[in-house]
This record gives sequence, C-alpha cells and structure tokens, in this order.
Amino acid sequence: MHKFLTLLALCFVFVACESEKSERGIQYMPDMLQSPALKSQESYVITQVDDSGKEVTIEVPAMRVPPQGTVPRHFIPYDAAADKNMGKDLMNPLAATEDVLRLGRDKYNQFCAVCHGKDGDATKGYVVSKLGGVSSINTPIVAGYEDGHIFWILTAGKNRMPDYSAQLTPNERWAVIHYVRALDSATKGKDNKELQKGGKTFEPLPEPVPDYERSIWKGGTK
Repeated sequence: MHKFLTLLALCFVFVACESEKSERGIQYMPDMLQSPALKSQESYVITQVDDSGKEVTIEVPAMRVPPQGTVPRHFIPYDAAADKNMGKDLMNPLAATEDVLRLGRDKYNQFCAVCHGKDGDATKGYVVSKLGGVSSINTPIVAGYEDGHIFWILTAGKNRMPDYSAQLTPNERWAVIHYVRALDSATKGKDNKELQKGGKTFEPLPEPVPDYERSIWKGGTK
C-alpha cells in the first residue's frame, strides 16, 4: 500500500510538471505584479473618480515626495522669518580659508555683482541704470553688520532685494559673507586675515575687455 501511494504521488508530480497554465489565477496584489516601470524624474497619469462622480486626471511622480519638514542629515534648518533678532546672534561656521573665499567670490560674481558691482559699488552694477534703490556694500554701514545679519538678509531678503535661499546653500551664503569682508578690505586697501591668506587673489576682478577693443583688432597682438 505504501508503494502504491508513493507511485501515485509521483504520477501527480509528473503530470503537474508537464502541464502549462494559461492564467495566473487570483492576483492578490495586482499593483505589485503590474507596477509601472518608471525612470527617475518621470511620472505617470492615472484617472480617478471624485466624490461628485467626475473623472479627474492625476499625475503621480515616480520619486517619492519627502514629508513636510524633511531636512538632510546633519543639517540644522534656519527659519529666517521667525528670527526676530534678524540673525544678529548667528555665527559664521566657516573659516576664511582660500577655498571658502574662492567659493564666495564665485557665488558673489554670479548672484550679487549684477546689482552691487564686482567691487561692491552699486553704481558699477549692471542694473543700477534700470532700478533705483540698489545699495552699495562697500560702505561703513554694511561693514558694521554682523555676519549673522548679512546671512539673514541673504536668506530672507530686504527691501527690494529678494531672498537667495533657493539659489545659495547655507554654506555658500556664509562663504559669500567672507568674500564680502575681503572685498571691502581690498577696495579700501586694508590688510586682514582673508587677504593675507589669498594675497591679491580675491581683489575685485577687472571688467572684461571686448575683443573689438583689444590690440589684435588694431593690427597688433593680444
């Protein structure tokens, strides 16, 4: 009897192996079985019925949206709108190294020089003839600002100046502040720690000379 049952079980096994299923049967979790294959930054569109019975189209991004209030690891958020002291108690966490000054110079020339001028003189900025009320930053008033207060201005904006919290990371804002200090000293011929580390590297860059004004266009050489 035992041998007969073993033989019968083997027959069922062989029959099951040779047969092919045409259907998968019950799909317990169809969303996992038929999940959309999307690449990063892509999205897919689904149609749903709202409470009124109307069909609405919803675009679903492939990437998960971080929960509200999410911040990167080891990052301390700063709420400029809630700082009633306007950042005056904040301390610059970066040292005025050559790399930091170089970063500050690049970001200043990219975002600040268009209004305040490459040397901090707003009269030399590109928009001073179009917009009024642009302040120079190589003045005793700005020199008397605490680093934290300038950081607050870059983060929250002031008067006609918009905030640059989306354009500049916190470290880039602090680097710009270091460069503004070095720029102020360079334009006034002062010596400070920043200039001693970088020499004349961080003095205001000269205005570019158009090719048609160079000597090569006048029969000479560059």
